[in-house]
Amino acid sequence: MTRVARLGAWAALRVPILEKSLRAMCRRPVIARLSKAGAFAVSYPCVARTPEARHVDANGFRLVVNLAEHRGAAAYFFGTPRPTWLLDCLLRPGATCVDAGANVGLYTCAMACRAGPKGRVLAVEPHPTAAALLRKSVEANGFGNRVLVEEVALGSGTVSKAKLFLHDESELTSAVVESDRYLRVAATSLDRLARKHGFERVTLAKIDVERAEEDVLIGARQLLSDGAIDFIFIELLAQRQAHRLLRSHSYVGFLVLDDPRRLVDAEGVPADQFGDYLFVAHTRLHDVARISASVDLARGQST
Repeated sequence: MTRVARLGAWAALRVPILEKSLRAMCRRPVIARLSKAGAFAVSYPCVARTPEARHVDANGFRLVVNLAEHRGAAAYFFGTPRPTWLLDCLLRPGATCVDAGANVGLYTCAMACRAGPKGRVLAVEPHPTAAALLRKSVEANGFGNRVLVEEVALGSGTVSKAKLFLHDESELTSAVVESDRYLRVAATSLDRLARKHGFERVTLAKIDVERAEEDVLIGARQLLSDGAIDFIFIELLAQRQAHRLLRSHSYVGFLVLDDPRRLVDAEGVPADQFGDYLFVAHTRLHDVARISASVDLARGQST
């Protein structure tokens, strides 16, 4: 089946009507299962020799994705994942946001939608291909006046260049998880970028940097010491150094669960449990009760 799937993907990549039909089948679970269309779709990254950009609709905005990498192919054929439900609870018009590890812009554009024309989003993505698609996503939505794109790796701020390790056919990259392939990219700290762009306060910082979150937080020491970031949505391991660093700056953490939607006190989460966490500045803890109440209300209305 693998050889057949790759042959089918190769043909669909070159014949637009075949690609359109394949996408339509993938969006219908029963047809996709019977036709095994998904096998053809996931073979795209194996046959695409160069980046293949496509537009996809994503929950009120458009993204430009790359079919030559797995996440881009999945978004194009099966639909984009939804950003965390927390965005609707945390962001209001005029919000100021940071998207560290923006990739092609799912969270960047979701933040820009909610922040509105008077809001600002700083999107940071070091991978050249992903950053180019990120800029196209911003342009496709007319967000140029509210989104700033920085093609740079975030770290502790001690070096101006960093190795960006590449992993398989995806655009997943890491500054700390090593592989045989890497790029040398410009590096800076979040504190420096915030000063450069005049971000004195940040409503929400989303950090998804493939295990480099500790370095990113060290590079945001001034923002954290000042309590200048209200909310931090971050992927990390519970009770490890990044968690302890945020705790030392008086941030209170919660594990974010989706089904059902709820926040769980991170202090009760077992060590090394990997997941998405929300850290809240101590001056904004009153918002946690509001978020929990809104989730309970929404759950009650849906039953």
